Amino acid sequence: MKRFLISAITLVVISACSTQHEKTVIDNTTSVEIDYLAAARTAAGSEWTDKVDSFCGVAPGSMENRPPPGGKNRKLPHTPVPPKNWQKPAVQVFDNLFFTGSKGVTSFAITTSEGIIITDAMWAYDIEESVAGGLKSLGLDPQNIEYVIIPHGHPDHYGGANFLHENYGAKIVAPKHEIAEIARFEKIDTTPQPKQYDVLIEDGDTLTLGDTTVTFHEMPGHSPHGVVLTFPVKIDNAQHSMLIWAAGGAAPNKIDALQKQIPALEKLVAYVEENNVDAFSENHGGHDAAESLRLSPEAGNPFFYGNEKVANYLKMRLYCDQVRLKKLQ
Repeated sequence: MKRFLISAITLVVISACSTQHEKTVIDNTTSVEIDYLAAARTAAGSEWTDKVDSFCGVAPGSMENRPPPGGKNRKLPHTPVPPKNWQKPAVQVFDNLFFTGSKGVTSFAITTSEGIIITDAMWAYDIEESVAGGLKSLGLDPQNIEYVIIPHGHPDHYGGANFLHENYGAKIVAPKHEIAEIARFEKIDTTPQPKQYDVLIEDGDTLTLGDTTVTFHEMPGHSPHGVVLTFPVKIDNAQHSMLIWAAGGAAPNKIDALQKQIPALEKLVAYVEENNVDAFSENHGGHDAAESLRLSPEAGNPFFYGNEKVANYLKMRLYCDQVRLKKLQ
């Protein structure tokens, strides 16, 4: 496996490009941490620059410094309340891919020769309007949904699974080793637990429906055994490949979580480069790109990055994990 360690020569080059701001932000850290941060900024380029401080945990307000959601005094179990103006219009992204998400969770419908795969089960309060309603608005029939994927075991990604199963017969797909994480939330959150699991997947497993195969890549960290997805997409009938980062936010600021995620990222970078994966979305925040595409299609497709930039996103996260791991060691 390719190891993404920074050589001494690379460190000198990257460090020379570091700004004084970078060194000031982490002036209490080691030179190795500074060099990994500079590497993360270089990999981020202009596309991901706004994410570096958060993923690397080096600025006030970054995820490692945030209080628990809802505060320490939140009563349990928590009942999620739908935010106002949460829904976003569905839009066709590629020939065989449609955005069916909201402001909170990015979900897509993959159309195949034998039905539809939904890439994220979302919140329970999202699913009917975003997925079922979104498909209908695009002239697609939710009765053709064959599978709905739970990419990791948090309520905003499993909440709508029962709805699609009970109303449209969708089979529920989930990571085999993430079931315990889902069950853990039963006492914490009133989001409905999946009543059954039809397909349990592990790292490297595939799901084939008609002419389309989705590959699952385990990405521990944010949750114990969450997955990211890769699958073929068509752009004007030309074959391309897409990655959905469906494994959630940054890994917790814990040594074991980071040590598990780093090699998984290294493996995924190699896969993306070897298989020319050139389209991308995270599973949060994709509504902005979808809205841009809907309103200004002539400006280009914001989900198509090219292979180098998709790989660089992963390298940015990898180097940020290295920054935070060095801080903890």
